[in-house]
Amino acid sequence: MKRDNVSIALFFTAVAFFFSMSILMGLFFSANDIMNNRKSNIPVYIFFKTSANLNDVQDQLLSLKNDRHVKQANIIDKEIAFHKIVNKFSIDRSIFDYNPFPYSIRVLFKSKFLNKDFLLSIKSKLSLNNKIDAVRFPENILNNVEHLHAIFLRFSEVVIFILYLVELVVFISIIRIFYSHKKQDFDTLKFLGVKRLRIFGIFFKNTVTPAIIGIIFSLIIIAGIYFAYMQYADVFQIDKHILLSALKKSCIINVLLSFVFAIFATIFIFFIKDEKV
Repeated sequence: MKRDNVSIALFFTAVAFFFSMSILMGLFFSANDIMNNRKSNIPVYIFFKTSANLNDVQDQLLSLKNDRHVKQANIIDKEIAFHKIVNKFSIDRSIFDYNPFPYSIRVLFKSKFLNKDFLLSIKSKLSLNNKIDAVRFPENILNNVEHLHAIFLRFSEVVIFILYLVELVVFISIIRIFYSHKKQDFDTLKFLGVKRLRIFGIFFKNTVTPAIIGIIFSLIIIAGIYFAYMQYADVFQIDKHILLSALKKSCIINVLLSFVFAIFATIFIFFIKDEKV
């Protein structure tokens, strides 16, 4: 394979893997963020005893809002709740002498803290308040979301690991072909007294440069696709801020790993194949 052909192969290898991995990982990051957002929307309800007054409830609300684990907390108006239930079930309100609904607080926790053990610990802590009657959350929904999230994370990790391994093997294979093609030229330079480190510099430049150009080319394509998506499409129904954040993380990771793979493959092939003279 001629040098130009090898450079072209390295360029398209870098483009293919960087582009595909950035898009794939961007979608994985987006899906992960969406799952975390859904998990953080699982509510916890705090029901107070009938003996609790509004001041007791507001004190507890203030304590929750100052908690670093809490995303959002608000009091559920007992009059509004009572009115909704009466209307929903077409109940004659006049049969009630008083509003039987207790004061309650709806709490949303940040997704990075939210799991079953955490909520059970919160429940245990809140139960120490003698004004609180019960703490409830949809346990089955949380279990299902956590199980699905765990499966998704394992699946994405396996897929990404396999693809990165393939990328590294392809880089090494192409650079090995390039070195085999240039070996006679490098041996001639060594016989002429050119230092081994200088020869490595030439080899390094010829292998890493096409990869760098391929990465830059891929970044331009991805940026173009992203801006076109923002302007004209909404195909995947993904929040734009989530998608932008996911693509940024994905591109940064893939820029770094593509450089690492290209440099590692170059060093590995040169010091394995090259012979001291």
